[in-house]
Amino acid sequence: MIFRMMSRTELEDYLSKDDLIILPVGSTEQHGPFGLLGTDHLLSEKIAEKVSEITQTIAGPTLPYGMSIHHSEFKGVMTIKTTTIMAVFRDIFWSLDKQGFRRILILNGHGGNRNPFRAMMSELLNDFPELEVKFRCWWEGEGVTELIRKKFGEQEGHHSSPSELSMTMYLFPNDVKKTKTEYRCMIERPVFETAILFKEHFPDGIVGSNANLATNVHGKQLFKKCVEAMAKEIDNW
Repeated sequence: MIFRMMSRTELEDYLSKDDLIILPVGSTEQHGPFGLLGTDHLLSEKIAEKVSEITQTIAGPTLPYGMSIHHSEFKGVMTIKTTTIMAVFRDIFWSLDKQGFRRILILNGHGGNRNPFRAMMSELLNDFPELEVKFRCWWEGEGVTELIRKKFGEQEGHHSSPSELSMTMYLFPNDVKKTKTEYRCMIERPVFETAILFKEHFPDGIVGSNANLATNVHGKQLFKKCVEAMAKEIDNW
């Protein structure tokens, strides 16, 4: 069930039986030379919608923006501040709480959101004691990390990775125009404090990842595993 495609009466009927909603979040930012700018929010949205279909729960509207300030020297970045994220979700939590939702699964597709969202939850859940909120990154699901490691090993890297590129190639085959990129092995991720330093370290926008390994076959397998992991999480909740 997709929140935006439901009527009010359909939602009322759902809330009389269940109180869970999946909220996909991500970012809008560069993903190397050929990765889609919407990669992070598109993947969390597609996974959430498939999980909602399997579990008969609701997939809520997607937040397509995240904390991406470190990418801001590249074109294609639309970032919001950590304080903005907290303000937005305070209002979202208030809205969901008032309607009768009690369980919220935030399904994240952007690594840069992890610290802001965990800090947000630490503060906001004290204000909404009736809510139970889980924050999950799609790549951390049961069996997903192992599958990524098996397929790509250390060449998975940290950004514009073959796992996320593979899934976009599978889900959006007409939109991803894959080209060969230079792979630069990175044993230890450099520390960067500004967007300028980030671009100096990673001039093509790829962070230690071998984007050449991405295929739609890998993407299909990874997408299936992500959906299975999140569906199991909900079934056990």
